Amino acid sequence: MNGMDAISDTLQEHRPSNTEDFGATVALFQTALESFLAKVKQDRNVIAVMLMGSLSYDRVWKRSDIDIMLIAKTDKERGRAFCLVENGVNIHAGLYPRNQFKAALDGSLRGGFMNSAFSRSTLLYTTDETIREYYDNLDKLGAHDRDMQLLSQGNNLQYLMAKIEKWHYVKKDLEYTFHWLLYAVEHLARAETLLQNCIPGREVIQQALQLNPSFFRPAYIDFIHGQKTPETMQIAIDRVNGYIEERLMAFYGPVIEYLQEADSVRTTTELNDYFKRQSQQSDLSFTYEYLADRGILHKIPCPVRLTDKSSIAAVDEAAYCYDPVGAAAVLKAKGKK
Repeated sequence: MNGMDAISDTLQEHRPSNTEDFGATVALFQTALESFLAKVKQDRNVIAVMLMGSLSYDRVWKRSDIDIMLIAKTDKERGRAFCLVENGVNIHAGLYPRNQFKAALDGSLRGGFMNSAFSRSTLLYTTDETIREYYDNLDKLGAHDRDMQLLSQGNNLQYLMAKIEKWHYVKKDLEYTFHWLLYAVEHLARAETLLQNCIPGREVIQQALQLNPSFFRPAYIDFIHGQKTPETMQIAIDRVNGYIEERLMAFYGPVIEYLQEADSVRTTTELNDYFKRQSQQSDLSFTYEYLADRGILHKIPCPVRLTDKSSIAAVDEAAYCYDPVGAAAVLKAKGKK
């Protein structure tokens, strides 16, 4: 099945009603896409056309548009964005030079934003077989990339928990506690899809509801519709913390194992430099602090020079080392070896 046949089937499968008006909408989008693609194929400098966004995999309606990515043949072509129109339908198109497109995919983690966007896209047309090969491998989630994505989600969750606990315990603001907890549920949903070897999509909470309804229905649907009281907020906080605690090694194993093998102290800067190349997160300090609070890491002040020309190390930077006694106690309590 070619790209346009797949889109035609998608438009029909996701039709929310059989009304004549909506049938006209479906026909309008399909005609616009076919017409646009036929015109683009005449330009030999465009070697690939990709359909992004909801038209590729979801429902369309009268206010939808078409999101397109175009790949230029020459690496010297400058990237740019267009707001085009075809058959009365708006088309938001981005043009990327071939080398920039490939570098972006090669440099992205499987399960990350870039990979997620492409995993839901449709390759409509290409004259470059290497681009087709990228699509053949997009849905494969490697163990290392999954671990790094989980580490990133775990760090984001610790940042969010600091916000949540401040608004709940210090400011006693139910509405803002609720607001931040919903952000946390979204990150838990991303983690759940990764743990089940799926690539998180734009509607990741819907994915998580399918994958783990016993957790995400009370954490999301029931939470939204239920009463907002200090007691229900505390239950939600405990639920999030419990999810993280039960999967502690899945979230933070790479940091624990790195420091265990290093068997020495590493500063925050050294840790961030090491993990930045792998996790694409510039700062994992919330992770280090969480593991130190749990007793798995030992926090140590380490003298640091503030500038390259500083003659003395006048201040201390947070540094960490693996604490075998504390880690053994935590992991034993969790039933982990």
